[in-house]
Amino acid sequence: MIQTAIIFFVTIGLFLSGCRTTQPAPAPGTPASTAVQQGYALLYDTLHNESKVDGALLLRHPDPRVSALIKEITKAADEGAKRVENLAKREPAFDLQSQGLPEVEVAARKRTSNAAAKSITGSQGKSFEFELLLTQYEGLNYARFLAEEIAEREDDDANKRFLTRLASDLKDLHDRVISLLKEPYVERGG
Repeated sequence: MIQTAIIFFVTIGLFLSGCRTTQPAPAPGTPASTAVQQGYALLYDTLHNESKVDGALLLRHPDPRVSALIKEITKAADEGAKRVENLAKREPAFDLQSQGLPEVEVAARKRTSNAAAKSITGSQGKSFEFELLLTQYEGLNYARFLAEEIAEREDDDANKRFLTRLASDLKDLHDRVISLLKEPYVERGG
């Protein structure tokens, strides 16, 4: 019973994303800096959560290729989250807790997270691998496009380069997740 509770709460913690704030979305005409700041807050939250995904490997022991990829995702997300956190420390106006999401979005994200946690904790073997990779498919895709959108609005060239590189790295990881997901179903070379 205790082990099940620990597994459940660890997994929930791994997959919660974007559930920290219920602030309203910015009004039309709000300065781009607010949108950029909120974008960074969303990106940080996503990367921070992705940086903990290797905790799921404590629950089950998937194929070594899946484990290796999950560890790479964790490392890339951790490095990205730290970089965003350092940026926020240099920019006093940046509040990584202020995502500007409406309450409905926060609630929907929480439901999505809980459903993912339930799917992962309730699975094992190939089903576990599939559920875990599926969460990474979604999380990496979201983080990649978020980084690209922030980069388009970012005025600082160094930050823009960081975001562009991050988006590229996340796309590469996402493509590798897709390859592992497709492997049982698609012929090689097809």
